[in-house]
Amino acid sequence: MSFQLNAADHVRLKVYCYRSPQVALNILGYRVSSQGGAGITLVDFLTFMDTLLQPVYQAAMIDTATYYGVTAQAYRSTLGWSIVETRNANAGAGTVNGDPLPMQTCGLITKINTKAGRKNRGRIYVPFPGEADSTVNGVPSAGYVLKLRDIGNILCVDQLVAVGADNCLMTPVLGNLETGPLADVSAHVDRTKWATQRRRGEYGRPNVIPPF
Repeated sequence: MSFQLNAADHVRLKVYCYRSPQVALNILGYRVSSQGGAGITLVDFLTFMDTLLQPVYQAAMIDTATYYGVTAQAYRSTLGWSIVETRNANAGAGTVNGDPLPMQTCGLITKINTKAGRKNRGRIYVPFPGEADSTVNGVPSAGYVLKLRDIGNILCVDQLVAVGADNCLMTPVLGNLETGPLADVSAHVDRTKWATQRRRGEYGRPNVIPPF
């Protein structure tokens, strides 16, 4: 039975994408800001996010890469971490045709808080772009930056997840979910330069895809 989320629980969401031989992970933190009725389950949250994320990740990736799915764990101070739950009903290939950019090249979304300082910022490295989304000057095209915006508009804003009369408001946060303190994500900046994640490169040690 899936973990039942309550107000003040924390959730670690992982988004998986794959381009042989590398797995790309985006790891996001959430706080259950409020609860309506009985709340929702962790699988309800995963199903909701999988449906939202599939088209925007596929639109940003080369067609030899795959949006693979999402996993999540919940944390409650009185119980610790729940087991990992998964969802990949919408797995599918990227939609950008042509040649890929180097494996380690990523789009970059910066998550920010109303407070200043590095601890109030975070980063999302969007994986596996294609040359079609890079300009002759070697920077992301305007169209690709809009793709980053679409991803940020899902991952960096509150999401109200409802199942019938039951719901949870999921607020994206920065910081250690177990020890805190946490800072709410208040906005995001879609960067107009390419970033790199060396661990995703040809010489990086391959990550492991979980058993969806």
